[in-house]
Amino acid sequence: MFSSRSTRSVGLRNSTDSSLTAPSGELPSQNVPPSDPEAAPISQNSQGIDTLPNAGIHGPIPDDFDFDGRIILPDGITRFELPLAVRIRENVEIEDFNNSSILKTIGVKNTPAPRPDDMDIGPPLKPLYYHADDE
Repeated sequence: MFSSRSTRSVGLRNSTDSSLTAPSGELPSQNVPPSDPEAAPISQNSQGIDTLPNAGIHGPIPDDFDFDGRIILPDGITRFELPLAVRIRENVEIEDFNNSSILKTIGVKNTPAPRPDDMDIGPPLKPLYYHADDE
């Protein structure tokens, strides 16, 4: 256990701030395409109904979907055997990934219903690496 160490995470905190805007200053829903070519493929069940891989449901995503629950960061990773520089470098990449995912999820949330059947939220957020206060 790491109970003798005080830890804090580097970077983005848990947030449900829906006031995030894209770098262009537009609302995220205005610059999220209905179909993302880099997104995970949509799978079909035996009846041919599409399942959105990130939302885990059949499209379209309803208004009562738990968008806010999908933009909360998971608990951080305590891997102190990794050098601090490596953990910081990894956190920068993880923050970029998480920010893109959050913007995509908020964009879908801000898209008025009915949403396209293939419009999916961002992928699950990744945990950040912790660092000790004395590092």
